[in-house]
Amino acid sequence: MKNVILIATMLLVIAGCSPREETPLPSEILHLEMTESLSGEQAAEIIDHLHQKEVTPAQNYVGRYEGDGHTATYYLSLYDTSSEADEELNAMVESMERGGHVFDHVRKLTIKERDVWMALGMGQAHYFYAEGNQLIWLAIDVPLAEEAIESLL
Repeated sequence: MKNVILIATMLLVIAGCSPREETPLPSEILHLEMTESLSGEQAAEIIDHLHQKEVTPAQNYVGRYEGDGHTATYYLSLYDTSSEADEELNAMVESMERGGHVFDHVRKLTIKERDVWMALGMGQAHYFYAEGNQLIWLAIDVPLAEEAIESLL
């Protein structure tokens, strides 16, 4: 019986020491530390809810960050191909440019030789762009916005 308890205890210790699930989310953005990391169905539900319809591919991630009174949220959707990510980005831009959304000042920027879209809304700056098969959206407090996007690219 002692051996069974010993083995069970060892297995619990080993399981507790195993590495966390790998995530493609940044562990921090500037000095903001990740406070929550969601993936799979949880992340898809959040992203779909924001769009008020189903828009997500099979793999999605959401990271929430906080520090020194500032917050940021990093949304990541992984598509099968880079052309799918580009198509979704273009569809978002076209929808936002038509208006009727909570975003203003939608514009395309070139940062570090990359095309990045930016908008203002809900008290934050929003940067969104496609990188390979990834569609990325960063919502961050305005005072940190420029430095944050530059650090992520």
